[in-house]
Amino acid sequence: MLRTFAGLVYGIALVVACIAVGAGGHGFVTYFGVAAAPFSFYAVRIDKIAMFAAPLFWGTIAFMARVRKASQVFLSLILIHYVSAIVWLVLRGPSPKDMHFLSAMTPIIAGAIIIYVAGQVILWREYYRRS
Repeated sequence: MLRTFAGLVYGIALVVACIAVGAGGHGFVTYFGVAAAPFSFYAVRIDKIAMFAAPLFWGTIAFMARVRKASQVFLSLILIHYVSAIVWLVLRGPSPKDMHFLSAMTPIIAGAIIIYVAGQVILWREYYRRS
């Protein structure tokens, strides 16, 4: 249960980072596309769904990382995330608008990337520790 909560907190941290680097939709939105994938595909009109679904998604993944019988589910969910993030990057980002904000928001974007990567490292570490 604690790991699920940690995954929810990670998802919420990603959403907060998305809001910070996205500047309310007027900033660097590429981070949102990656951090909230696969839900970021729905963000054209209903980005609120992605904002609420991402913490639940990461909470589920964090729970599955430590359950032996859920190994295939964990790997499937994380693969869906990685593939959809790559597809999102290829199809939608980064835009020229993103590149404009990149130089102005470099410290904030760097912090957001550190949050994302740290969470990924912890998830994989938990996955490998279960065995």
